[in-house]
Amino acid sequence: MVTQKFNPESILEKLNEIEALFPVNAWQVNGLKIWPVLRTSLAYSQNQNPNTSKKKDTARSRRNRIKNYLKIVLKLPMEYLSLKKKLKKSNRLFFGASTHRVKLDGMFFNKFFDVAVGDFEQQHESSVIFDTSTKLDKKKYPHKNSVFSLPSFYILQELSRKLRPGKKKYTVELPGYDEFFDYALKTFQHTAPIKKTFTKRDVTKRGITLYERKEFAKRFLKGSGIKQAYFICYYSSLMYPMIAACNELGIGTADIQHGGLGRGHYCYDRWSKAPAEGYSLLPKYFWSWDANSAALVNEWGAQTRFHRAFAVGNPWTDASIRLYKTPPAYKDYLLVGMTEVLLDDYLVETIQYFGNQRKWVLRMHPRQYQHKAGLEKQLIERGIQDFAMIENPSEVPLPVSMRYCRGMLSKPSGSVIEAVEMGMKPVLLRAANLMSYYAHYVEEEKVILPEEDTSECLIAILHDTSWQDGGQATRAGKDQEDKFHTFERFTAGSV
Repeated sequence: MVTQKFNPESILEKLNEIEALFPVNAWQVNGLKIWPVLRTSLAYSQNQNPNTSKKKDTARSRRNRIKNYLKIVLKLPMEYLSLKKKLKKSNRLFFGASTHRVKLDGMFFNKFFDVAVGDFEQQHESSVIFDTSTKLDKKKYPHKNSVFSLPSFYILQELSRKLRPGKKKYTVELPGYDEFFDYALKTFQHTAPIKKTFTKRDVTKRGITLYERKEFAKRFLKGSGIKQAYFICYYSSLMYPMIAACNELGIGTADIQHGGLGRGHYCYDRWSKAPAEGYSLLPKYFWSWDANSAALVNEWGAQTRFHRAFAVGNPWTDASIRLYKTPPAYKDYLLVGMTEVLLDDYLVETIQYFGNQRKWVLRMHPRQYQHKAGLEKQLIERGIQDFAMIENPSEVPLPVSMRYCRGMLSKPSGSVIEAVEMGMKPVLLRAANLMSYYAHYVEEEKVILPEEDTSECLIAILHDTSWQDGGQATRAGKDQEDKFHTFERFTAGSV
């Protein structure tokens, strides 16, 4: 085993080595190339985050899962009929998760597409929305009659499979896989997840499940009115079968960028063995926020006849400012984009230095917010709880927080792109992948880069107030619906 510090670009280099050494595109189940799923899951198996913990699987939690499963099964017949009816009348599919939703007037909007879905409905263009949760509180969703559970859809597929008699035949091809497995164990630091989920038996089972789900989705979508499908965070076991089904049916597939992109992002950067016909498990199109993000995909996508990226902007930035008229209750604050659960020591020391002279708002990632107790404990232990508050990302949209802040500080993340897009000049805190993601912003002086990770350096920057004017200017960009139409014009022209 090789001891290594986690570095996304280093992991990607190892993946590219694997792509060069082994016949990854020959790994197929009934002709379905499964390398995209193996590559992304292998990469994420090496991202062992010490600040997150898995929930314990207790007898009570198992009972709750069984109870929830039975509820889903009882509702499936009605859900099935409703979904089939809705698909025939709909033009677009949207896929997202609860972490992409924000609260507005008591309703939870998917920030990347719900506004556009409403505008489309006014033009008599219906949509179907798949959510990755099994527990859907549809009463709190703005388009409740259009929302369906994606995991429940696969439960329906599993039940359908069991009810169909006869032994299924699968052609599984994994040439050179044993050698790859040994190589992976010698190359990567975290071998436990590889031993657990990457044996030939496990991969075969996973590939067959992907194929079966894809075929079921094709049968379901065939004859529908769907022309375009949009995915938020495409690299999920729930998303892949739907992407492949849509691609094989000629339905346009597009991943909407939901965060920062840069060198080392294994899902978007350097697919060195992408075949000329592309991967059916990957989206055909990639909706990028800016030209640099699009260029990252097109660097390899342009080598295929299939994959392309288009820079259209963040669909939520303008929409959120248009919808949220009321500013946050707190004012005159510095916004800190959190990429980890806890604050670095030098940032804590900076907050301590300014004391009650500065107000700090700590913005956690939606998936991190459930771990906020750890951050709250840190604030109390370091005596800065009166100067810093934790913002709920589902209550206040990030563009709104940016619009009313004095300035922003963040490690490399999608929030940096949004800040620059809004005319801000954020302080880009150092991280291992900083130059991989935002070298162009540093070169163009669109961000402030501290010379070192010290409180002294950061304090000196904060004493200079020339950059601290927030994103106060009112934006007059395109509505969300217009951006979707723009994207669809781009993709239509690429065919």
